[in-house]
Amino acid sequence: MTVPEFRIGALEVHPYGLFLCLGIVVCYLYGLSQARKHGMQSREFVDMVFWTFCSVLFGAKLFHVLFHFPLYADGPLRLIFEPSGFSFIGGALSGFPVLYLRSRHYGVNFLKFMDWLIPGLALGHAIMKTGCFFAGCCFGNPTESCIGVLYPADSPAGILNQKVVPAQLIYVFFLCVLFIFLRWKNKLKKYDGEVFHLYVLIHSQFIIFHGFILYQETRVLRYFSHNQLIAVFLSVAGFAFYIKGRKEAGRVRDEVINDFL
Repeated sequence: MTVPEFRIGALEVHPYGLFLCLGIVVCYLYGLSQARKHGMQSREFVDMVFWTFCSVLFGAKLFHVLFHFPLYADGPLRLIFEPSGFSFIGGALSGFPVLYLRSRHYGVNFLKFMDWLIPGLALGHAIMKTGCFFAGCCFGNPTESCIGVLYPADSPAGILNQKVVPAQLIYVFFLCVLFIFLRWKNKLKKYDGEVFHLYVLIHSQFIIFHGFILYQETRVLRYFSHNQLIAVFLSVAGFAFYIKGRKEAGRVRDEVINDFL
């Protein structure tokens, strides 16, 4: 497989950057349309997205560097100028708290806001992950099967000089299915935050599974990556909040029925 590139005039366009920008735009437009649909001011939404986006970039790069620091020891400037090298979990852990604080600032119900925003995040993430496939990063373990992809030597996956599992496309497929499920669940949710909690629960469990087919240079406790260990805690938290929300929703429903009777 040859990693495609093309030019627009004198500008050289790389698929990774193209899909990254496209995913961000799609996520933003989806969120903006939902904000208007739910009566939120566009100015408030843009402000919340701007500060969240800044914190996501910082956290995603920071987590990647912390867990891959030896790669940057000989060239610190790569921390700033290298376009790739972002951790999704790092971006999520830094972005969600900032989004919560900005929603509090504008008096927006954070859990309700996340319910209708989160499907767009899954869709945008799927588009960005497609860029990882073309760039040859975030690749899977070596394989001799028919699904294996052989990358050129100058790509990140090319260092193995053998076919690898297209783990990026497996991730893309999962995110597309997750997007459809979350859109459907929004129409049937029992309490505010249910869709968000399910996203955290399901996505973190997939990260745990995906980590076993993902090529990892270093692992913790022999078998697990850093992202998998973090995903375990997120999965437990998502499950706990989901059960708590369902119980509270059931309690409110019973109280309404008793009042009616």
